[in-house]
Amino acid sequence: MQWAPSSYSTARGQSRVLIDLQDRPAVTIRRGPALLDLTLVIRMDGEVSSVFRTHRSRALRRAMSIFGGGSVGGGRG
Repeated sequence: MQWAPSSYSTARGQSRVLIDLQDRPAVTIRRGPALLDLTLVIRMDGEVSSVFRTHRSRALRRAMSIFGGGSVGGGRG
């Protein structure tokens, strides 16, 4: 799994994150405060290794269905 930072995040020192799916990370998705906001929490070996804030989208829904994560935040996206 790969996260590529936006120009906003890059300007604030963030860089690309790669997570090896062969390590079988646990992915939890929670709704955020705004209608389309989502928070993804990645856990490796029972400990939080990464937290991402993003927006609900069709592309994210497709990726999670391939990964086996089920629905993304419910509703249309």
